[in-house]
Amino acid sequence: MSPIPPSRRERALAALPAVAVVALALATAPAQLRTAWQWLQESPRGIARGAEAARREAFGDAFTAVVESLRRSIPANGSYAIADDSKGRPERNWLRCDLAPRTPVLLLPQACGGFVLDRTFARLPETAVVVGPDGATRIAEARTLLSRLWSGLADPEAEVPGWMDAPGEGARAAGRVTVEGWCQERGGPPCAAIRVWVDGRELDSARVERFPRPDVCASVAGMGDCTRAGWRLSLAPGEAGPGSHCVAAALIAGGGRFRRVGPWAFTVTP
Repeated sequence: MSPIPPSRRERALAALPAVAVVALALATAPAQLRTAWQWLQESPRGIARGAEAARREAFGDAFTAVVESLRRSIPANGSYAIADDSKGRPERNWLRCDLAPRTPVLLLPQACGGFVLDRTFARLPETAVVVGPDGATRIAEARTLLSRLWSGLADPEAEVPGWMDAPGEGARAAGRVTVEGWCQERGGPPCAAIRVWVDGRELDSARVERFPRPDVCASVAGMGDCTRAGWRLSLAPGEAGPGSHCVAAALIAGGGRFRRVGPWAFTVTP
């Protein structure tokens, strides 16, 4: 003979001891546990409102307005750029969290102004959010933020022997400044071209002079004929007045292979 199943009343009475134990546990639990229990009972909408309020309190209305604008303008499956000059502030991480699942493309600040892509293969989004050193945020067109350095040099760098000797990194120069160095392919051919930037502005490559560098042949094996291994470009008055400046060069060998040197800062004294 099969057993008779318990009635609904009998099941309710059997559950009373367990309910009493849970109620007693909640009544005697620490305040933190009771708070957690209340938090879990809130709706997701309420939790979201609490997170937004916390964000506004921590970072201000301007930050929240940037987030809301990007959410409206960028599809959930889209991407955006973060121009990060935040010096380790947390706003960048908040942005990544608040804008997920949108894909962030990181732009890193150059030593002498402007930003560059963290990954050369990343496709640059149209919209960027700039996180400043003080945590202030603003929306900008991504391409306007990119440094003009290395214009047209998107391929990976190659092993091109050469360097920029002057002005050195952190150097102090008096009067007229000459940017100079050397570049030579192994076996004798001098570099095909030298490109020079000062304060982010490219100078006319026709001004670059070539001259002998016997010291290069003496110190670096396999250089061959170094009668045109040296290069220099004298800056005109007004191109680098008293104060801090930035210099960079690209040493370009045959077939378009190149090596970047710099950017780094130097100071011109009166």
